[in-house]
Amino acid sequence: MFSETAAHEYLSRFQALARELQINLVPGTLSQLHPTATNGLPLVNVAYWIDRTGTILGSYVKKNLWHPERVRYAKGPAPHAVFETEFGRTAFLICWDVMFAEPFRILSSLDVDLIVVPSYWLGNDGDGQPHNPDSEREFLRHALPTRAFEAGAAVIYVNVGGDPEAGYIGMSQVALPLVGVKDNIVLGPTDPPCVVDLGPNWKQVLADAERVYKIRADRAGDEWHY
Repeated sequence: MFSETAAHEYLSRFQALARELQINLVPGTLSQLHPTATNGLPLVNVAYWIDRTGTILGSYVKKNLWHPERVRYAKGPAPHAVFETEFGRTAFLICWDVMFAEPFRILSSLDVDLIVVPSYWLGNDGDGQPHNPDSEREFLRHALPTRAFEAGAAVIYVNVGGDPEAGYIGMSQVALPLVGVKDNIVLGPTDPPCVVDLGPNWKQVLADAERVYKIRADRAGDEWHY
């Protein structure tokens, strides 16, 4: 996460990098000046998808704010949405959004294939409770595959890494319905950066999950009443 208000300068650099390396790039999130701040909250937290040509294909302003963020950040006003990439129908969520099933269900109703979740989630975020010092890791271990099953989509969760003594827990992972955490890959706080391949048949996994569970069909039916 870049806590810089000169976000457009960084964004243009990342666009140039994606173009140079011919890669799709999600550069974490950028803190930007709120374009129409009227409530004293000067910033918004934004994720961008940059394609191989350096073109921005989609963006998302974080909607669910962790309570310490609310003194500086404004909530994203736009509805959750999908955008097209070479991987299919793609969407962003950011960090604390993972706590809530609703955004995943909304994206599922939009036939999303891939949900990318940049995150800055520390192990000491739950300080002050005496029940389980490992509570944040425990949540992330279970929530991401659950959200993938609920949404019928691939979920790529990318968390910040760093010194465990400073609270960094990693837990970056790729989750798929039916599969769970892909190949049991759960990156730790000191793991080197790596690229995780979804595999050639990940879209078939999504199709098989819907065939088996029919979650999207059920939600679209007249009998769905929640």
